[in-house]
Amino acid sequence: MRLAPFDPTHIDQYTPGEWEAGLFDLDKLRRVSKTWSGNAVAAMDDEGVVAIAAWDLNGSVAKVGLMLSDRIKAHPIYLMKQTREGIALLRDYEIRVTCRSDYPTGLRWLDHFGFKPTGNTEQVNGIDLLEYAL
Repeated sequence: MRLAPFDPTHIDQYTPGEWEAGLFDLDKLRRVSKTWSGNAVAAMDDEGVVAIAAWDLNGSVAKVGLMLSDRIKAHPIYLMKQTREGIALLRDYEIRVTCRSDYPTGLRWLDHFGFKPTGNTEQVNGIDLLEYAL
């Protein structure tokens, strides 16, 4: 596993994971990712991109988006280590993320790192997303 600065070509090397079902919009992602220069990384294995993390800094808030392919499940220690390092990097900000309300693995992961629900919700394609902050 290796971490690389995000490049727009990484989008085409990425396969959405189960938790992204119904949320992943490749065309929208291609458009949005053009603004990620310097604010995104890709985790890669020998087969390609297994995860992409991007963040938007706005005042004291860091809004973080994380995309995880199902292949990342083979690298739990790497994922935990990179998550800790990302949190440390953004320690001067309130970190906000969203998670599917029906994805217990993601909700446990947020709890493990100390994220708390903000009470904010949104719905995308009929899927409820809950916002968490740290």
